[in-house]
Amino acid sequence: MVIQIKIHKPGNPIRPVVNNINAPAYKIYKYIVNKLNENLKLEHQFTTKNSISLAEDLTKLKVNGNYRMLTYDIKDL
Repeated sequence: MVIQIKIHKPGNPIRPVVNNINAPAYKIYKYIVNKLNENLKLEHQFTTKNSISLAEDLTKLKVNGNYRMLTYDIKDL
């Protein structure tokens, strides 16, 4: 187990990071992802390596009034 300290939050809370690669849920996830990738041909993938890369990509983006930006904050996995 790895411990990460959230230095950007008040009180610097600690978050444990657990490797779940051997967990049954992870194996099911990998199986489903492989099946979806085999059967779905998605035109676009939107991923980023880190927040710096995201910021650089966003500064290059041309946006008009019809666009919307959507973000997700995933918690409690």
